[in-house]
Amino acid sequence: MLTAPSASRRIGRSAEPCNTSDLGRWLADNGGSFHPSLSFSAPNEDKSSESNLMGTCVLASGPVDKNQVLVSCTIQTAITRQSSLDKIERLFNQIPMDKPGPNPCQNFTSAWLDRQVISLYLILTKLSIKAESLQSNPLQELVKHDETPARRLVFDLFSFHKLYVSLLPPLQELTTPLFWNEAEVEKLRFTDLYPSIMERKQLWTTEYEEMMENIRRMSSVLYDYMSRYLSCGDYLWACTIITSRSFSSSLLENLNIPKVSSQTTLQKPNSIANLDLNTSSKEPTPILLPGVDTLNHKRGTKVEWRLTKSHSGLHKVQIIALEDTINLGDQVFNNYGAKPTAELILGYGFALDEQDWMAQNSQDADILNPDDFYTIKLAKPQESKVYSPLIKSICDRFKHKTFYHFITKVQPIPPMLLAQLRVLVTSSQEEVDKLTQCLGDLLKAQTSSKTFTENFLTSMPPKLTWDNELNCLDCLRSMLDFKLEELNRINHFSDQESDWKQVRNSVKRMIQIYRQGQHDILFNALERLESLISLATEQAVADGFAISFDED
Repeated sequence: MLTAPSASRRIGRSAEPCNTSDLGRWLADNGGSFHPSLSFSAPNEDKSSESNLMGTCVLASGPVDKNQVLVSCTIQTAITRQSSLDKIERLFNQIPMDKPGPNPCQNFTSAWLDRQVISLYLILTKLSIKAESLQSNPLQELVKHDETPARRLVFDLFSFHKLYVSLLPPLQELTTPLFWNEAEVEKLRFTDLYPSIMERKQLWTTEYEEMMENIRRMSSVLYDYMSRYLSCGDYLWACTIITSRSFSSSLLENLNIPKVSSQTTLQKPNSIANLDLNTSSKEPTPILLPGVDTLNHKRGTKVEWRLTKSHSGLHKVQIIALEDTINLGDQVFNNYGAKPTAELILGYGFALDEQDWMAQNSQDADILNPDDFYTIKLAKPQESKVYSPLIKSICDRFKHKTFYHFITKVQPIPPMLLAQLRVLVTSSQEEVDKLTQCLGDLLKAQTSSKTFTENFLTSMPPKLTWDNELNCLDCLRSMLDFKLEELNRINHFSDQESDWKQVRNSVKRMIQIYRQGQHDILFNALERLESLISLATEQAVADGFAISFDED
């Protein structure tokens, strides 16, 4: 699920049928299945495909018709917050505690995010795999040395998903930026993605350190065992597995539930909690669906998710093929929905190249990912630097996140961005009077920030004054010029070996796709802005507004 390789590939001798693979047999033993015409492609079989180095894919070893089930798994095999907590709670209740007390698990994990809980479950399952390997180790002194209550409990409690976890990509094969080298990450400097990488790495590292410190205070036995075999890298691995392979629980809330037989129709559960996917809140939560997560992503792929109930009473999640036919040798895809390149790189470790979306619309020759955007953040002005207290009053009604604006190919100049800028560059009493006239009632109303924001745009006029409008457009042009100049400080298409010798080819391509997309968005926005400036200047002159042009 970490890659988006080429759509078609020859089936080689080393390809393994999904349904007879270790994972396929485990799924079948637990009520799930793969379509019999699906095969796992050997990771190194097609060395001409660089994307193949980034992970295994699923190919069609025979034709797959429309409406056939590609893969399914039972809800009982899903990894959720609640299923993870159940095992973690049993571990904490049985492990020797330095300071015994009631509900150790609840005290330990109550404030945790779902990702943290599932990550702990995954790394404890890795420890269970390690315990099993030690058990079969011929060096008996190692086993004797490691024969602790922690090892026995972890081995007993976290064995159900051992096969699934053992087949997940190991840390050294992950291609998200958290696992890039310093030279590779440096190539993203001066982009929005660079600080996101730094923040995520710091956040997850801090989470791991706090988790281990809390375990140390609670149970030295468990801490000693975990610290002997785990590192922060294992926690980063687990978190990355979740961001790259998990699905949202909200996806299952609205699944199509077809008839089990001609006489019986399943009723959709009122809550996903009824399917043992209990969550700590009504917010969507990440869930891991073994087997279902093996299909890679391709934008526009036609699939349907269904929730069914078998005669034995097991609920299943199914992915149904909606393509007319999947031919022999075609890669079989899932569709994660609209994903900008930054999210694909940060969360999944790949980027979609132009052929991945151009194939859907042959008339569109643009190589820009339609889901990409560039973020522009406006700064809230300091009270001492605003022309009028009214400006601060207006800005205070906005939540922090509403000062973030997303420039896209379809909407290069967001209307809300221009409307807020008109307020921020206000510099005359005439402009203040216009703002008071159009926003006075809205400001007086005791409404929420959300309601104010929703009504702000419709209450603002297309312009306050020509002076304000031209200042606003010029301010935005300076902002976009600076962003583009900063982005171009690194030549991402340089062929000089010295520039890229420490950057892997697959990572280099991700960087190029992302930076080129950001460049194209900014360039397109500046072109659109120049048109707006020309039109505004022409209308202002026709209106009798005197414009003084700089000599240079």
